[in-house]
Amino acid sequence: MNIILRNIFAAVVALCAARASALTPQEVFRLSEPSVVSLEVIDDRATILAAYSAIALDKDRIVTQCDLLSVGPVLRVSYRGRSAIATPARRDNRRNLCTLTVKGLNLAPSRLVQEDRAPTVGGTVYALGNTLGLGIGISDGVISGLREYAGDSYVQFTAPIAPGSQGGGLFDSEARLVGVIQYRPLGGQNVNFAQPAKWLTQIDGRSEQTSRSADWSTRAFALSREENWRALAEHAQSWLAADGNSSDAWFHLAYARLGLGEWQLAERGYREVLKREPGALNAATGAARALVALKQNTAALDLLRPWLAQHREHGELWSIIGFAELNLGHLDKSETAFQEAIRFEPWNREARFGLVSLARSRQDWRSALRELRVLAGTNMEDKGTWLQLAEAYLHQGRPARALASVEQILVIDPSNADALLWKGNALIALKRHREAIDVIKQSLTGKLLSPIWGWSALGDAYTEQRLWPEAIAAYREGLKLAPGDVIVQQKLGIALKDSGQFSDALALFEKLKLNKPDDPFPWRQIGFVHGYLDQADKAIPAYERSLAIDPTQPKVWRALMEAYHSAGRRDDMRRAYDKLSALDREWAEAAYRNLILPYESAR
Repeated sequence: MNIILRNIFAAVVALCAARASALTPQEVFRLSEPSVVSLEVIDDRATILAAYSAIALDKDRIVTQCDLLSVGPVLRVSYRGRSAIATPARRDNRRNLCTLTVKGLNLAPSRLVQEDRAPTVGGTVYALGNTLGLGIGISDGVISGLREYAGDSYVQFTAPIAPGSQGGGLFDSEARLVGVIQYRPLGGQNVNFAQPAKWLTQIDGRSEQTSRSADWSTRAFALSREENWRALAEHAQSWLAADGNSSDAWFHLAYARLGLGEWQLAERGYREVLKREPGALNAATGAARALVALKQNTAALDLLRPWLAQHREHGELWSIIGFAELNLGHLDKSETAFQEAIRFEPWNREARFGLVSLARSRQDWRSALRELRVLAGTNMEDKGTWLQLAEAYLHQGRPARALASVEQILVIDPSNADALLWKGNALIALKRHREAIDVIKQSLTGKLLSPIWGWSALGDAYTEQRLWPEAIAAYREGLKLAPGDVIVQQKLGIALKDSGQFSDALALFEKLKLNKPDDPFPWRQIGFVHGYLDQADKAIPAYERSLAIDPTQPKVWRALMEAYHSAGRRDDMRRAYDKLSALDREWAEAAYRNLILPYESAR
């Protein structure tokens, strides 16, 4: 056999051996899937806030990316039909890798690829992860490169991945772990990255956690789960007294300050974390939240935008940007940010609530209802969602559905004051006024989120019954709690006017006019009062001013025509009629029959 034939024969033998050692995709999945787990971030009601992936290192320890743990305080691992709470243990902050302890699931550890047998560019790989929170799935591709970034080498691969895959495993054709999947959409098709598996053996050595700091951390996470913010702040301060340079201690202190509503102190704490850990995304988002709460929305956006280059898939980041843009009145930018959050994290409730807030600002109750139905469907016991559903249904003129929404809460919590209040509002809309009065009175004996809303609703129920003394008394009780509430002041003024207490009504409307001279409401009400008193000379300028501010008020045009009629100003009455005709034909025809036709018939 000549040398050429020998080389061909050797190549064929090598190729056959390689094919013989390579596993089928089904075999890779069967061998690798037991070492990949679903990692869920949940709240105290076990509602899933986010769903990711993690890899088993041994029977009671998993690893995932640290920035995935910042969404909420409770971490749950789901594995083969069972679940258990995971507790953070060690952190390699710079490489964004964290280990967590999980007891009682008897996990199957992954088999790490040996460094001298690491696959090369072009080698087949398989991505296993909890894609979109649907459970562990598999996709295949190849290693397309080894890329240097910030002094470390990452594995670039083409296997398709999606939100929820991050923290999952990248395996070779022999079911050995090659790396930990990151989900970083970078604009190209299947341009994905993983952290090399060899880093997993280095976490303990690189972690800043000592056994003592691990005790501090365990206690801090327990207090976070309890939402005992004051105790958490005190614990973190004691931790800092023992180790003033601990970024984890600063993080927990900032988190506690956020829970306490101490926004400036929270921002300062998160800034301290960023001094020590410049790559800590959870600290950046925490600081931005504090800035939004401080109404420093532009500063929040300036802080977060640089992070988008490396963390475009991070739903929490997009959610905060959405609220900052919403507060600035940038409605289209806000909608884009919330939609991006949901695109990357379909389970992101904060972003969906953001879309609800956006829809409310646009008075787009159909869109609000769409998002609220999704939210209610994912957590049937979320009382806040059902209350917002009731409000949205009332705005859409669907009081029966509003009533059904609050009844969902009252089945679980029959004495819930806010649910009783909204039940009363729904009953008012259904013209069941006596029932509404009883229910709203009951709500006022409980802990209402805003008691002035209760007194206002009670006044509304009495107003619908034309029980003016009771309505006036209810509105005044509300104004004792919030003297500057313009809406309740307006309702009180109308009740005073309609009950014939013109002097008191006029004094209130004059006060509202001085406070908001460009609001058409007080001007038209002043006109109405003078109209009732047959003072056309005073009513006319008030009506004219209200219509100059807002010309789309048919009732005011009709009232102005009547005032012109009383003053004998027939030409002005005709001009007002022309304006009313262009605005509302029905109102115009009625005004013509009553005010203009009699003059024309008498000619």
